[in-house]
Amino acid sequence: MLEVKLCEECKVPEPFYQGHSWLNNGDVVQSANHAVRVGIIECENLDPLFKNVGDIIGMPIERLIINITSRGTHLYLDQLIAKEVQEMILDNPVAQQNFVDSTITLCQIMGYGKYEFMDARCEYDADDYSRIRILKPFSLPEAAGALARARYPLLREASTLSLMRKYHPDCMS
Repeated sequence: MLEVKLCEECKVPEPFYQGHSWLNNGDVVQSANHAVRVGIIECENLDPLFKNVGDIIGMPIERLIINITSRGTHLYLDQLIAKEVQEMILDNPVAQQNFVDSTITLCQIMGYGKYEFMDARCEYDADDYSRIRILKPFSLPEAAGALARARYPLLREASTLSLMRKYHPDCMS
């Protein structure tokens, strides 16, 4: 089990409270940029909600959720990661892997599920892929969108191609 230091006062994981601030109006924002708000929601009902909306409109909306989440993750990371660091990540496979590893650790700390890096190819072409196993993901399409953008944090194109394989209700790859 991953040991995480918690805030004495509010019991929030240290990596979250170090990177975010609570404003006096109740908003949670990035510490580095108070214009970037953070939304905290109950996630247990997201996937059933997405399925129900798809049933109502007659088509699945998972691809839409993946793309929206990917774009939101891009906006969030673009504000959080200094441009110099972005360039270092883009040009250095070791830095890319360190970024992925720290992102996976943060996801687990934040309660998004238990993430395990399997393998990847990152040459910035159509054959690129990442395989990450997630046990108990907070939402399948949102996890896919967020990981797609976190894996390639500097891509300016918002399109995301993700293939999710659900092995059982609590595991995706």
